[in-house]
Amino acid sequence: MSSKITPDDSMASKQTGLSRRKGSNVWQFEIRIPKALAQFHDGKRSFRISLRTLDYGEAKLQAALRKAEWETKFDNQRRVLEAQKAHHIDSIGPEIAAELGAVILRDALVDDQQLRTDVTAQAGLLRWMELSGLSVPDSPADRFGGMPDALADKLLELHQSQDDETKLALARGKLVDALPALQRAGLKLGIQFNEQTPGIALALQAALKAMRQAASAKVARDRGDVIETPSPSKPLKPQQVYKLRDVFKLWEKSIGVDLADGTVRARELALELYETHTENLPITDVTRIQGDAFRAKLRSLGGASKTARDRMDYVKGLFNYAHTQLGLIPGNPWLALNIKSTTEKRRFPWTTEQIVAFYGQPLFTSYVLPESGKAGADAGYWIPLLGLYTGARLGELCQLQVTDVRQEEGAWLVDINEMFEGQRVKSDAGWRKVPVHSELVRLGFLDYADATKKAGHASLWPRLHLREGKPSHGYSAWFNNVPRKAIKGVTIPDFHSLRHTVRTAMTIADVPEPTQDRITGHALTGSTGTKVYAHVPMRKLVAAVESIQYPFLTLQRVYKVAKGIEVARARLASVEA
Repeated sequence: MSSKITPDDSMASKQTGLSRRKGSNVWQFEIRIPKALAQFHDGKRSFRISLRTLDYGEAKLQAALRKAEWETKFDNQRRVLEAQKAHHIDSIGPEIAAELGAVILRDALVDDQQLRTDVTAQAGLLRWMELSGLSVPDSPADRFGGMPDALADKLLELHQSQDDETKLALARGKLVDALPALQRAGLKLGIQFNEQTPGIALALQAALKAMRQAASAKVARDRGDVIETPSPSKPLKPQQVYKLRDVFKLWEKSIGVDLADGTVRARELALELYETHTENLPITDVTRIQGDAFRAKLRSLGGASKTARDRMDYVKGLFNYAHTQLGLIPGNPWLALNIKSTTEKRRFPWTTEQIVAFYGQPLFTSYVLPESGKAGADAGYWIPLLGLYTGARLGELCQLQVTDVRQEEGAWLVDINEMFEGQRVKSDAGWRKVPVHSELVRLGFLDYADATKKAGHASLWPRLHLREGKPSHGYSAWFNNVPRKAIKGVTIPDFHSLRHTVRTAMTIADVPEPTQDRITGHALTGSTGTKVYAHVPMRKLVAAVESIQYPFLTLQRVYKVAKGIEVARARLASVEA
């Protein structure tokens, strides 16, 4: 392509960031990175890239589009900085609500004015039109040439659509439509809030009215009416400064007795380390560099790598609580600052020999229930079988209620949750519904669950004593000291290794790893998109569970009458009498 006549290079550079490569006629684009945003770009002062064209018109279009993209990126980064300086407010009064509405109206009219007069802003809309398959002018207009007709027509169409949408939203009171704009306006004023902040409804109404006024003003400008842009608003003064200790107190108050004392103390110890080895700044001022330094300090303290990892996770969890639950910060400043831990005690799947030997005991061949109260009678029989066919954690199985065994979408399942007092789930990924394996159905598990429910019990294991904060404590002691040691010549792994056994069986059956994670309650691996959109239909969960097969294990149905339940029912009757 031949080079067209162009203005001199210095003029081109001033207008669009264009210049010719040294010793060449090829055009290149360069943009200066604002000093305040250098931290987002590894300290670089500018960005330069070859446009690979000799044609000035084409180079000008490319440069305008790239500049628009960079300006959008800079705006987003400025919002991050604004959010870091913002403070959380306890309530929103009429004055603040009005100020928020004024910011929304002004910002909308400023953006509209730029779109009508600024070549870079027009390039962003041209880019959107191009990606949408619409007709696009060859290049943006010159600096004082106004918008191309195609762009002006599209803008008119968009403004009329916005006018209709905001009119309808205001008429129907759809306040939620104004929430994103309201939160952006809050950052401009240096404040943060969330949907639970008192007065949020008043602020949303003000925001929706401002959006309606802005849409009408844009349409009026399209007619050629003179609509002035309001003056900028000043940031509001902060009301309170929060440190991580304040967040911990709020977290501790909110969870009440939902966690064992030991668990709360472990988090407080991690907080004390944070306060000792960091500057203990307000949470809005904490940086990733400080997080990296704290991570290095934890590693240097010695001890198990898992301990260092847990302490780092506890502190990150408080930052996450401040962000997601309290709305005090725009994001977790230490997100993805992890400590890798090595497994000090590696676990392996149960072998064929171990499975056959363990489940060949009289407990499983004749339903000879254990006498120890720690075993929980019928729980001694069913929990190891559930572990073998679900991969659930021992604590998850010990705390099951009769209502946790139910039918959904045509499939029987075990619902692992913490809906009842005393129930605990390790993580968000632990909340799950695991289909009941057909082998468990054949052995009588559903009959047992039904009999337990009809006997008037809430717990699926009426005779199993649960320790507060650690429901598996007693059962684990019995499991490790009795059935694991009852077999001579064969070393039986611990209960947790059954999770590895189940995953191995599903891996052999080519069950995808995200589906395995859904079954066993592991945190999903992969990209953010995988984690967010990796919904697994019930039919696939059923298929995954049914793929857990042990062809070498033959068990007869020995459950006929719930012996433990009969005893429990008799005791219940005597108490009521």
